[in-house]
Amino acid sequence: MKRRKHSKEFKLQVVKEALEVGNKALVARRYELSPNLVQRWVKAYEEGQLGQEIASSPSSAEIKRLEEEKIHRLGNHIQ
Repeated sequence: MKRRKHSKEFKLQVVKEALEVGNKALVARRYELSPNLVQRWVKAYEEGQLGQEIASSPSSAEIKRLEEEKIHRLGNHIQ
């Protein structure tokens, strides 16, 4: 079996879809890829190894930080 080389853009497209759908195996079947390969690409993306070209959902830590920042701004505005 010949090993295929996938572009960074293709990998990011697959990762984006896998994160949106929430089912890596389904996305892998759609693109005729190994589910393990899609899992590795998602992990690499989450670790910043594929770049951050696609918009990702903010992490819970980021959401909490933004909420605290908003509360702080509102508190300063009231005083």
